[in-house]
Amino acid sequence: MKNRSLKTLFTICLLGQVFVSVLLAQGWERIYFAEPNGDMPYASSFAQNIFLQADGSFIFGANIQGAERLLFTDSNGLITDLRSVPNATGGMIRSSDGNFVYAFRSSGNAPPEEDVYLRKYDENGNIIWTHAPTGYLFGNEGVTDLIQTSTGDYVFVGGQASFSPQRLKAYITKVDEAGNTVWKRESVELPETNIFNNRVVETPDGGFFMVASSSWFTVNSPLLTSAHKIDQNGNLVWMGSLEDAVQTEEMILTSDGEIFVFGQNMNNELSLNHIDETGNTISSVVYPAEVGSGNIASGLIETNDGGFAFLLYVDFDMIRLVKTDDAGSVEWVQDYGGPFRDTPGSFIQLPDDGFLIAGSANGEGEDQSLYLIRTDELGNSLTDIIEGYVTYDINEDCNVEPDTEQGLEDWIVGAAGSTGTFYAAVSADGYYQIEAGADDYTVSLSLPNAYWNACVNDVAITHTDTSQVDFAVQSVEQCPLMEVEIQNYGLRLCETSTLHVLCRNAGTILAEDVYVEVTLDDSLSLLSATLPFTDLGNNTYSFTVGDIDFLEATSFAIEVQIGCDISLMGQSLCTEAHIFPDSTCLPIDETWTGASIELRADCVDSEVRFEIENVGTAPMADPLQYTIIEDHVIMLDGETFGPLNPDEIIEVPLAGNGSFFRLESEQEPGHPGLSMPSAFVEGCGTSEQGTISLGFVNQYPLDDADHYIDINCSEVLAAYDPNAKSALPLGYRAAHYIEPNTTINYKIQFQNVGTSFARNVVVLDRLPQVVDPASIRVGSSSHPYDFELLNDGVVRFTFTDINLPDSTTDERLSQGFVQFSIEQDPDLAPGTVIENEAAIFFDANPAIITNRTFHTIGQDFITVDVGEVSSPAIEVTAYPNPFQWSTTIEVETILQSNFTLELLDAQGRRLKTVEMNDNRYELHRSDLPSGIYFYRIYSTRGLINTGRIMAQ
Repeated sequence: MKNRSLKTLFTICLLGQVFVSVLLAQGWERIYFAEPNGDMPYASSFAQNIFLQADGSFIFGANIQGAERLLFTDSNGLITDLRSVPNATGGMIRSSDGNFVYAFRSSGNAPPEEDVYLRKYDENGNIIWTHAPTGYLFGNEGVTDLIQTSTGDYVFVGGQASFSPQRLKAYITKVDEAGNTVWKRESVELPETNIFNNRVVETPDGGFFMVASSSWFTVNSPLLTSAHKIDQNGNLVWMGSLEDAVQTEEMILTSDGEIFVFGQNMNNELSLNHIDETGNTISSVVYPAEVGSGNIASGLIETNDGGFAFLLYVDFDMIRLVKTDDAGSVEWVQDYGGPFRDTPGSFIQLPDDGFLIAGSANGEGEDQSLYLIRTDELGNSLTDIIEGYVTYDINEDCNVEPDTEQGLEDWIVGAAGSTGTFYAAVSADGYYQIEAGADDYTVSLSLPNAYWNACVNDVAITHTDTSQVDFAVQSVEQCPLMEVEIQNYGLRLCETSTLHVLCRNAGTILAEDVYVEVTLDDSLSLLSATLPFTDLGNNTYSFTVGDIDFLEATSFAIEVQIGCDISLMGQSLCTEAHIFPDSTCLPIDETWTGASIELRADCVDSEVRFEIENVGTAPMADPLQYTIIEDHVIMLDGETFGPLNPDEIIEVPLAGNGSFFRLESEQEPGHPGLSMPSAFVEGCGTSEQGTISLGFVNQYPLDDADHYIDINCSEVLAAYDPNAKSALPLGYRAAHYIEPNTTINYKIQFQNVGTSFARNVVVLDRLPQVVDPASIRVGSSSHPYDFELLNDGVVRFTFTDINLPDSTTDERLSQGFVQFSIEQDPDLAPGTVIENEAAIFFDANPAIITNRTFHTIGQDFITVDVGEVSSPAIEVTAYPNPFQWSTTIEVETILQSNFTLELLDAQGRRLKTVEMNDNRYELHRSDLPSGIYFYRIYSTRGLINTGRIMAQ
């Protein structure tokens, strides 16, 4: 949960190189299900009314999965009991005898159609009495406020409709402790035809002051707030209107007998008005937009120090608590809430000056859950937190000075303890906050590259309540480090598309004269761009970016036309972006010769032509090896080439048969950067059936691991899911195999398919357990966003004021996307599955859950060509091969048949004969020794395939 003050509440003291402090506090946040001490499975539940017990425990009026309940907790908010009651939400108070009283209205289909009832019950839900006052003809009464008087009686107020004449009037009713009507008065003299939130307080003389305001107002029908002073016998003493009209949310009587009215004024501003008993304004405070104008008020109380506090529901998203002094001036503001749509119910102040808030919380794509928040006297709820600042220590004194030093936004801090590691992303001002229980932790800052170093890192702390750990970061090298990303929404045949290019300087000094060279696929035509460009030929363009300061980023867009040739359908069109300067200040491995291997691929007259070139400045030291993959089968493995001299090229021609061909090569040892040379050809020639192989390009990693190059390959589609998640590399075959330690790049697409524009969009992504949150790198997007890494492993992208049009108004502009990359946990075991999905929120609408992506960790999983197949309609593969633990032998065919597998050793002795379920058989290593084995596969028609596998 996020609890972040809008006002600085403490002064930071700097002690040497690192500051670690423990601060006293007493808050907590709880999200509960229906069972006592249950955890977070989300249910439709919320808490509203709060009652403090003499022993410091609490009772909450709550609705649990549609049922009214009294919820009992201890002082720490842990549930101790749950009891069914007639009603626990809405207008409910606790009487002086410890029982509960609530007012409600009961609907009927005959006059009186809707009349108010008052009911009293005990802690176990047993009804003591029910009060049903005599209704007015066609009364349609509602109740909006209920109090117990100093004499033990009850007074409630509300609205009452009449149809002759037609108007909505205010009323007030008093009943005694036994539930008998003492008196009832209606405001027949009032001229207004609509009232809103009728409120009442008992005045020091034993009488009552009541206000009621318009339920709606316009320029032609201005806001009006009526007021009545009534004596203890129900007689009207005075009536009129407030001097300053307020659409009343709350009215309270302070401990010194003063009346304050709180609500929206005619300008939709929150206003706190001090009035006298004749409706005149003594003083008024109007709150600015950043505090809460236009938001929904959910309570006003007088605080223990004579000031005020009020609760707001902000932007249909979070809960806000505002504390003021006795004049109504703001002292502090605190926000609470999780990923989306957390709602306040009510709140009280406690004897220790802290606050207790009840409401509901939303999780990722789930329904509301009961949400309890306890704070300290400054509104801090997350007292079990590790917090601090991460700033650029430009004067190199190893002191953190957040007021004058640049915050290192989006860097990741982790706290590793006995129960796990917890994370947070650094905000724009350098602040981070991690929720963590009492434990011993090592707090670490994840550095994005070797150009940066923290004065002190991996700080050991003993955390009991609130700890502060600051990080001063200095530059190691004075050098720019340019990064580039290129992305699009998707490519559709014969339509236009927008390529978004992100340019980022992750280095330590200004990068001057930055430019980006973009090479488009031959089937893409450049139409326009948001930056000046130069045509370099061969569908390559140079874009002038200009200077980019360190830790800054900029982006530009390119409009392209996709070709209309129907044969492009399903093919992958690739764009490559190369940013300059692309040099590095990092030291070069002394063992590197200077040779550099580059691979190219082309299709000429239905022939695949691969080229291997040494583009470096020196000869290769020794021969290297290359591999050629056809579709998902290795056809050539470990082929040797070189040594090559500078600019020397060797060609590897292949007959184009419609297959996907990929060439991979080793890189010269010690080569700087992360280059993994590869090249591929798709759709060269056709098979005997006149088809081509599609969908293989993104199964394999692209050669863009270096920071200054990015390659994007997108399949041409007829249509695509507008709200979807994708992951690259796609992974090998149906299991989506990838190697351990492979970086995964996620893209989340969204589109407003509603009927009106979306003001805000929020994307939530719960990271898989087997990836490293500290390694996350946020990337390009269609629109600006704010990034957060929440404590429970949820990534949140917030697109504020995106104002996304609906798809019927502007289909292209209704779309958006965001992408990020992340590393796996080191050396994951084969068979580990990495699954991920995202939730997309458009304003206050329910979440749209994307498809789920997944990868399986494997090794040596690319199939080696294992044997001849008797029919072109049948394909047999074995993967992984060679294998260590198990291999899957699979027959792919449209033919309906049962298959039998025979396994033989190298001497031809039959080891086993099995029936293949679903055309596949998973062979486990068991007690098989290392070596070569052969298999035979039979169908009902006889032998269809023989092959070879190897156990390592």
